[in-house]
Amino acid sequence: MNKKLSIVTLSLVAVVLILGCVFAFVPLNNGQLGVYDYNTFPSQIKLGLDLKGGVYAVFSVDTNELSEDLRADKQKLNDALKGTANSLESLLFSKGFPEAVVSMSGSNENTKIRVEVPDVE
Repeated sequence: MNKKLSIVTLSLVAVVLILGCVFAFVPLNNGQLGVYDYNTFPSQIKLGLDLKGGVYAVFSVDTNELSEDLRADKQKLNDALKGTANSLESLLFSKGFPEAVVSMSGSNENTKIRVEVPDVE
């Protein structure tokens, strides 16, 4: 009798385990079995300009057009450029481009602001 009871118990445990695995990996959507919105791993990777395509622009400072006080005070110039980069970034984000990247390179008069917007033509 012990052998029969062991087989029945093992069978019940196996059935419960199999059902648990099925319901763990197959979500229930509105009472129906099936996977509707399955996101694969490669679709989760954010692609850059080189793979996805997009637009980039580089803005540089024309020191001839600057006022004398901005040209003389390097800290004011640096703050103005950082403010411009922050304004561009917030403008792009508000227009629906959350993946846009705004970066600064160089120093003072040679500073360049690069704006990259992926997946835009």
